[in-house]
Amino acid sequence: MIKFLGIAILFFVSCFLGFYKANLLTLRQKKLLEICFFIEIAISKIRLQEEMSQIIKDYGKKAGFFQKDLAFLINEEHLNTNDISLVNTFLEGLGMGDSVAEIKRCETYMELFKQEHKKAEAKTKERAALYRKLGVFLGILVSIVLI
Repeated sequence: MIKFLGIAILFFVSCFLGFYKANLLTLRQKKLLEICFFIEIAISKIRLQEEMSQIIKDYGKKAGFFQKDLAFLINEEHLNTNDISLVNTFLEGLGMGDSVAEIKRCETYMELFKQEHKKAEAKTKERAALYRKLGVFLGILVSIVLI
């Protein structure tokens, strides 16, 4: 009886790990999309002559942006190292130029983030189902071996 309980626990843990890994891919994709939405809002607010610090305070929370001291930062959760470096270069000079230069800068980074989102979407389609199936099959394999 305890053996079957242990097998069931191992099966569910294995399935959970597969679904968790697939979910991480989806969360990265959503985070990149939220960054794109934030940049679109920032472009429209810059055209209305709002300050960047106020834009980040009002609209950046969903994308994970915040201001600490005089620097703009992002919550790095669910982003990979390439995404983080791209965000950091975007945030480095943010709010330092005139509105025309800021809009051009935001549009450039918008295209870069859209490309990253497309890559993340393709990776999610390619690997999410694989991770789920791998978790289930690994659970089945462990169960068969232990029986």
